[in-house]
Amino acid sequence: MILNLQALRAYAATLVLFHHSQRFYTDMGGSFGWFESIGKWGFTGVDIFFVLSGYVIARSISPRNGSVIRPGEFLFRRFGRIYLGYWPFFFIALVTAFLFYPQFLTDKKLFASGFLLTPSTAYSVVSPAWSLTYELYFYALTALMLSLPARFRNPILLIWLGAAIVKLIATDYAQFASLDFFFSPFVFEFLAGMLVFRLGMNIQKNRVLVLSVILLPVFVALGVAHEHIAGIGRVLTWGSAAVCLVVIALVLEHKRMLIADRFSVALGDASYTFYLSHTILLALFFATGLQDWIVAGGWVETGFFSYLAFIILFSILFYRIVEHPMYLKYLGMRNGNA
Repeated sequence: MILNLQALRAYAATLVLFHHSQRFYTDMGGSFGWFESIGKWGFTGVDIFFVLSGYVIARSISPRNGSVIRPGEFLFRRFGRIYLGYWPFFFIALVTAFLFYPQFLTDKKLFASGFLLTPSTAYSVVSPAWSLTYELYFYALTALMLSLPARFRNPILLIWLGAAIVKLIATDYAQFASLDFFFSPFVFEFLAGMLVFRLGMNIQKNRVLVLSVILLPVFVALGVAHEHIAGIGRVLTWGSAAVCLVVIALVLEHKRMLIADRFSVALGDASYTFYLSHTILLALFFATGLQDWIVAGGWVETGFFSYLAFIILFSILFYRIVEHPMYLKYLGMRNGNA
């Protein structure tokens, strides 16, 4: 385990939490401008997740690990990880919506949402789950590469990259819906993460660290200045910033200059639960009247940020008590049948 990357997962999930909770904070009359500023751009946590996903997948299938992973084993582990962590919150979200927001389910595609077949928040019961559809797509393509001789893998990646570039240049967004998904600009972030791993020791150098530290604020400034929230502009700015963060995290840990603390790693371990649960808990924050009670009591800041702390604590506990043990049992079933 690379501790700094786990901490980066925690950071990414916290950004997404800030983004989705910003509306509640504003409605409550919150006065911390810094929170609203961060929350506005908190969606960029997803870009960090995509780059991390590319890196972790490349690392998990690399012969450097001393073992060869089969396509079926890869899909068993990855799909199991996604669905076992997702389905509890899918059903919790359904119950929450049925009890408090029945109109919310009107336009949702329950089957597609339940099996993560729609990369759209408009149809997803758990709104952040749109990104998981891309994750499953990345996993499927990786399994396809693993099923082929090693000499074909890099050409496939290059063809995939080239097709995404051609799609970007030759067609407008929403002109071909299926192409928008299969050759989404997010492909570049996933491939960038894989490339970071492939570069290996070439990035573990002081000059790479310095360059990444310099470029990080440049990409962030460009993203803010041009208000890139989607498309290739988002990938070139926020995606590039995510690559810089991953490189910085890797180099700092490799050189033992800065290693994540235990809490950050624990939250990183629970980042999947954190990512999926927070919108449901925020919905309950409003639906149960807790938000109005806090406002009426006159302790907006204390009450609001205490609730965010509760979401974090809940995520860590749920991961340790439910998600992680359940996934280990799932892997044990596979091993038992081997």
